[in-house]
Amino acid sequence: MIEIERAVSTGFGHKAPAGFVVNLGGIRLLLDLGRTGAAAPDPVRIGRVDVVLLSHQHPDHAGALDQLAALGSPPVYASRSVAQWLGITARPLD
Repeated sequence: MIEIERAVSTGFGHKAPAGFVVNLGGIRLLLDLGRTGAAAPDPVRIGRVDVVLLSHQHPDHAGALDQLAALGSPPVYASRSVAQWLGITARPLD
């Protein structure tokens, strides 16, 4: 069963960091880990996640990767072009 646990933040009303925690049968996936200016998702509120999936390289979707350790150092999945653009090592999504 797929369940969206929470919206970490959304862009409704104003541009805010993107992030959604999705529970996939007990696996906690964080879709995007963004930052806008000084605003970033709170890792304590998110909790430990099993995997991070980046939709694209814009800062509001991938700008808070410095918080990975606070989330349990999960593996990051992204397309090769997104990983290259961000200068990160990620598991490829082809």
